[in-house]
Amino acid sequence: MGASFVAVRSPLCRRLKLSEARGVILFTLANLRLPYREITPMEVEREITGNGKADKKMIQKAVAQILGVSEIPRPDDAADALAIALSAFHPFQEN
Repeated sequence: MGASFVAVRSPLCRRLKLSEARGVILFTLANLRLPYREITPMEVEREITGNGKADKKMIQKAVAQILGVSEIPRPDDAADALAIALSAFHPFQEN
């Protein structure tokens, strides 16, 4: 399971909702004794594209290529979630 840090610039209400959801997910993972890896957005970008400063379009294209699909996953949040999951389970770049 991969979990990414919440962006600091999000509006407070959104950050609180995301924090609550994140807390429930982490609590459930702990109770089920399932491993997880917390990764920063920069780590996701580096794992997926090889560039820690990749923009959204680069990440979307890389996710589509890794998954072997011809279209970029939509909506944008879906590509972000897939990038987090992929980078949590499979290191595509050598460290």
